[in-house]
Order: sequence, then C-alpha cells, then structure tokens
Amino acid sequence: MVEPGEYTVKISVDGKEATRTVKVEEDPRITMPAADRAARREAIMKLYELAKTADQGQKTITGLKTSLTAAMESWKKPGAPKIPENIQKAAEALAKQIEQLHGKFVAPERPLGDAGPPLTYMPPPFGQRVGRLMFAIEGYSAAPTSQQAAELATVSKLLGETSAQLKKLVDEDLANLNKMMNEAGIPHISVAPAEAARGRGRR
Repeated sequence: MVEPGEYTVKISVDGKEATRTVKVEEDPRITMPAADRAARREAIMKLYELAKTADQGQKTITGLKTSLTAAMESWKKPGAPKIPENIQKAAEALAKQIEQLHGKFVAPERPLGDAGPPLTYMPPPFGQRVGRLMFAIEGYSAAPTSQQAAELATVSKLLGETSAQLKKLVDEDLANLNKMMNEAGIPHISVAPAEAARGRGRR
C-alpha cells in the first residue's frame, strides 16, 4: 500500500532509463485524520521490520537445529569416530537451548488425526503474530486500536529479547562448542545445514 503523495518512478529497460513523477491520491470515500494516518503508517513500518527479524530468526534456529541434529545422529552410526564425552554433553546442552527457542520462531508440527491427548497450548510463533497484526492494521483505514497497539508493543519487546537470546546462543554457546570440536578434529556445526552450505565455503 502506498500513502497519498507524489512519488518519483524510475524504469530501466535494455540500458535505457525513464523517470516520471506520479501522484497518488486518497480514495475519496476514505476520510482519515492526518494523525491517524501517521500512526497507522508508523505501526505498519514497525511491523515490516519485525517481520524481517522474525523471518531471519526462523531461518537461523531452523538451520542450527537441523545441523546439530544431523551431527549428533552421525555420531551414533556404526563405525563413527568416538566423540569425547565433554563434547557430547555440550552438544546436548546446546540442543536443549535450541529447543527452547525453536517454538518461538517455528510453529510445531501437528500430528495427523485426532488420536492422543490434547496438545498443550503454545503461543503462535513470532512470524504468525506479526503477520496477523499487520493484516489487521493494513485492512482498515484507521489508526491502530489500543489493543493492536498493545499487541505491537508486546510482540516487539518479546521478539527483541528472544532475538538477543538467539544471537548469544550462536555467538557464544555455538562458538564454544565449535572451538571444542575443532580442537578435537571434529567437523564443527554450522548455522546453515550442510546441504544448503555447499558451494559457499565453510563458515
């Protein structure tokens, strides 16, 4: 959605460029005070940034979980080199930390059918919360409601705190495990799964 106003549009085709000024006018059926319009736009821009942060967090935690799980499973295979106990314990501790953050960025898989006990309620992952709020605010030509503003503040705070935890996990906990593995001559863990990292060199 583009706010009313004048915009410069540049088009490039086959090395040639053309620049024009276009004017976007408000729908005459919509009447929105300038303050409400500004509040709505500010909320939407914040949500765009939160969506990018949530998406990056999802990719990081998913890649890290996949890589670590694959490494730990490979250690159990017949004929695999013996992994020192201190490295196994450090990897298990890191796996628990990853699991605690994983559900905050990635929706849990739902089992097929209705068999089994009821699932414990888990808040939607950040990506879903941000997406729903953005859809609600963008869908109406009005300032965010007090409830929407409160949800935006809550999601922003929680996502910021959780992203900081994820950064620490990668920069410190994963780095410490990789240091131990490198000293033992064991291939280290990458945030990106091995399949996705091919051709890009080691991290």
